[in-house]
Amino acid sequence: MPQPNAADAQVAAHFRELRQEHGLTQADVAYFGAGLVDRAFLARVETRGLPRTVKKFLTLARMLLVDLDLIAELCDLRPLPVSRERPLPYNTALAEMMKATAVGNFPRAAGYAFAILEDSRSPTADPRDEGRALVGLAAISRFKGSLDAARYFVERALRAKGLGQRNRFRSLLLLAEIEHARGLDEIAEALMNAITPEAREADVYLAAKFDEFKAFIELEAGRFEAAIVFGGRAASSTIDDPDLHARGTMACALAQLGLDRPTEALRSANRALSIARDTEDQGLISLAWIRRGNVLEASGDLHTALGCYDQALALAEELHHDRLHAKASLFLGRVLARLGRRGAARRHLRTVRRISVRIRLDRETAALLATLEPQVLGDHPPAAARPRRRSPQ
Repeated sequence: MPQPNAADAQVAAHFRELRQEHGLTQADVAYFGAGLVDRAFLARVETRGLPRTVKKFLTLARMLLVDLDLIAELCDLRPLPVSRERPLPYNTALAEMMKATAVGNFPRAAGYAFAILEDSRSPTADPRDEGRALVGLAAISRFKGSLDAARYFVERALRAKGLGQRNRFRSLLLLAEIEHARGLDEIAEALMNAITPEAREADVYLAAKFDEFKAFIELEAGRFEAAIVFGGRAASSTIDDPDLHARGTMACALAQLGLDRPTEALRSANRALSIARDTEDQGLISLAWIRRGNVLEASGDLHTALGCYDQALALAEELHHDRLHAKASLFLGRVLARLGRRGAARRHLRTVRRISVRIRLDRETAALLATLEPQVLGDHPPAAARPRRRSPQ
């Protein structure tokens, strides 16, 4: 590892100060600054009038783009897949980033995204690489549950030179998903409307991802027939993307359940699980187990549903994936409560409470937690346990 330059030394100094003053762990910076940007935004970061600590968070978040070797050392992410003399080919870095994301190694995935970002500064780089790397960081951050960081990265991507019209529309869709997850439905709808039918016709991948997202919006609204249409289109897309096919099939399963068609729903859930198992994406497999459990639970087969949720939880714990951990734990708690095992149910709900302090729960999980807390725990969490997170100004 080369000796750090002056800028690198500043990053290291900021990091040491923050660790000493606030007990930061490597997990706090394990996503190459995404978590730090998230914290800064949550504090309504502006350039003046900020507490000293918040300024440090923002400064470190910005400086983390400076030197990848030092970031790797700070975050214990070795080997970092980039060479100063030989930049990693974009397609290779992208493939490795997606592979790392699939197995839940988000720090390593972010390392590849930052490798692309670093190499994009080369005069010989593809002008699209900067935007594509930022979109990758946004997707990783969103998948991990850091929505403010995801929003930060995708907005940077939309301002990047050379992003191109196709990637611009894909970025708008990602931003719509982020804003929807944040509860900003009107903004999400406006962003969806900005993705024109012509753009979807020109980009098969965009069209399929649009359908997948639209299926879950229709599900939330209780429009189950429409959800089956959109989910079915995503599931049958010609794009070679098992994640897309599995999620589209899961949407169909939930919609069929909503229409009181349990046999079809179980068939779709089994199909989604089969697709997921053919991939290396442990997170996708965990989610597929959850959806199969949802169908079985709704059909009254509580013991088999419990086994599905157990499988999902084991994978989520292995991945250290907080969002899936919370979701699986919550459904486990609900089934256990229905089976009369209230002590075990309470333990799972308290686990979800603890996770909700660290990350923003997705809408489904947050709503179910709010419903189950008074039923299972008999109380509501302290106000400080799950603070309301305000959008950055």
